[in-house]
Amino acid sequence: MSIRELQKAVKERNQALQERDQAILERGDIQKALNNQVSKISQLTTERDNLKSKSEELSKSKGEIETRAGKLQSELNSIKKSTEYTSIQ
Repeated sequence: MSIRELQKAVKERNQALQERDQAILERGDIQKALNNQVSKISQLTTERDNLKSKSEELSKSKGEIETRAGKLQSELNSIKKSTEYTSIQ
């Protein structure tokens, strides 16, 4: 090989090494971004599960309150009728 060919080969090798190093850096950046996304997804999943649980609890409480309100309304109507009956006598 001539000197020029050797210089060209060395230059190409150095360029390939730089490109490899750049690719390694980019891969690290991409991995960090991916890890951040995974962490964010995990956090949002936990929040969603907590909200879902809270929603179910609130729905159950609402049903219990509606049942209690119905019973109290019945009691009130019963009391009104009994007081009207005693007022008439």
